[in-house]
Order: sequence, then C-alpha cells, then structure tokens
Amino acid sequence: MGSPGAVSDSFPALVVAGVPIFISRSSSGSRGVTYDDLAGKGAKFSTPAELVELTFAADRVLCY
Repeated sequence: MGSPGAVSDSFPALVVAGVPIFISRSSSGSRGVTYDDLAGKGAKFSTPAELVELTFAADRVLCY
C-alpha cells in the first residue's frame, strides 16, 4: 500500500465531501495551525482522549 501523500493534497477534497476532520490540538499547535485555519472546513481541534474514543468508534481512520 502506497503513501497517501501530504495532508494538504487530500484536505480540500475531504472538506468538499463534508468529511469530519479531528485534529490533535498539541500536534497542530507545534505546526502553527490556528482556529482561523480550520474555520469553515468541518475540522476541529481534539484532545488525545477524544481522538482515542473516535478511533475505537470508527470503521476507518486516516492518520497523517
């Protein structure tokens, strides 16, 4: 199975498709991602506990 590439390659298509996107607050903070970057994109910052809960509840999970 090949690499999915950069998240920036897939992000626009995920937004258009209305896919909910949950982003690690701590990981994104160290990369300079802000609330303004996520505005209107169906994405939200999540805590580690939320991400673990979502992972176990999901049929599929994509990680970049």
